[in-house]
Amino acid sequence: MEVFGDKLTDPAFFATNDPHPLWKQMRAEDPVHWATGNLSRGFWSITKYEDAVSVLRDPHTFSSEALGMSMMTRELENFDRSEMGCGAMIIAMDPPRHNPMRKALSRNFLRSQVVHWDERCRRVVKELIDRVAPLGQCDFVTDIAQQLPMLMILEMMEIPGQDRPTLLRWAAMTVGNDDPEFQVGSSLESRTQGNFAIYVTTAAGWRWNAAAARGAIYSP
Repeated sequence: MEVFGDKLTDPAFFATNDPHPLWKQMRAEDPVHWATGNLSRGFWSITKYEDAVSVLRDPHTFSSEALGMSMMTRELENFDRSEMGCGAMIIAMDPPRHNPMRKALSRNFLRSQVVHWDERCRRVVKELIDRVAPLGQCDFVTDIAQQLPMLMILEMMEIPGQDRPTLLRWAAMTVGNDDPEFQVGSSLESRTQGNFAIYVTTAAGWRWNAAAARGAIYSP
């Protein structure tokens, strides 16, 4: 039933409907469904837990690196995947390179380490609430829930506060490249507007220079 694919590839469906009844129907009728919908290149839609676990445990067959993790719009289908972070971002990287990067990042989320971020997390949450409280209303998803995880990651990375709004917008444009709320021009233009690579390279240069000034870099 391609009605599944039509709904799965329609952002308006998710914006105006509860998708859980659809997923329940798919689990009952077609739990491993090939969906095309409004895309020229289809994708597998896996709706049962056991099948999803099997997919996640088999990166050789089901690669995150080959095509990335975003829904393929028609504009993005023929775009060079290496320019879209495939193989460079941890979310779009396969083992064995994925494993050491994940291990390095996951240390901050161990139970013994999370406690050290409690005060900073409370401060970030307070700043978010203080920003919307005077307005008397807010969109909880876009104003609070969507920003909090990314802001905490930026906090852990010690990204300057003045740069964080830009990086938040770039992240939304990258993930929601076909969402009218974040779209800038076409889906492709939205996906490529935020230049994370240039920012990260520049930030690395700042930190290198700062470390060199402190004499923290050894050069034989």
